[in-house]
Amino acid sequence: MFPLDFLEDLILDIRFQSLIGLFFLIRWAWRSPGPRREANNKAVFITGCDSGMGHRMARRFDEMGMQVFAGCLQPAGKGALGLKRVCSDRLHIVPIDITNDQQVREAVTYVEANLPPGEKGLYCLVNNAGVLAYTDFELMTPKMCEEVLSINLMGTIRVTKHFLPLISRSPGRIVTITSILARLVYPGVSVYAATKHGLNGFFSALRYEMQEKGIHLATVEPGDFSTTTDIMQINPEPEIHWSEVGGTRWPRNCKGTR
Repeated sequence: MFPLDFLEDLILDIRFQSLIGLFFLIRWAWRSPGPRREANNKAVFITGCDSGMGHRMARRFDEMGMQVFAGCLQPAGKGALGLKRVCSDRLHIVPIDITNDQQVREAVTYVEANLPPGEKGLYCLVNNAGVLAYTDFELMTPKMCEEVLSINLMGTIRVTKHFLPLISRSPGRIVTITSILARLVYPGVSVYAATKHGLNGFFSALRYEMQEKGIHLATVEPGDFSTTTDIMQINPEPEIHWSEVGGTRWPRNCKGTR
């Protein structure tokens, strides 16, 4: 015969394991995606399609049969021309600087005027554009900080604000690319991480506001894509910023132009 204490511990242990198993089962069922809706001929607008993830998404969605509006900072640049070369005639290159309110409004007007036949609104908005000045905060100029905040945080909010009426007609969905740096950080990304924390907070609250309208919101937190994007291109002349701070050692990275 087994000791009574052993049997009691075994029963409690089994109950505990059952509860753990039930928890993960419910969690899996809750997160399991439902049946996919047909994406063919649906309209999607993506910011930051000049390179990297935005560029890849534009190509992939075009392959899926969607009507892609690829937002490009440089509509005559290498990235935009590459999309026009390899994608179908459904793809539209849309000039947009997300820090420029007028350009964002013009992008909304263009998308609205070129929606697929029978579509009342925009099926999906993908907020992807962003920049990173990878350097210690004490070495950043106020101008650098303001630029990162203006693009990553306010630029994304601006695009979302102006496209929301078009999204509401579907109703559609809003997907925002944030970063794993919204959760795990390391030196040199203080301002960038602040913008990604801000986006997570903004869209977490907006998700509740949009529920009754049937608009779905999702944030995606990818890892390091800096080698395949232009995200670290913040300043064409690193020596200019360095002379402004009067330092004696080089910052981690302040190269390129967004």
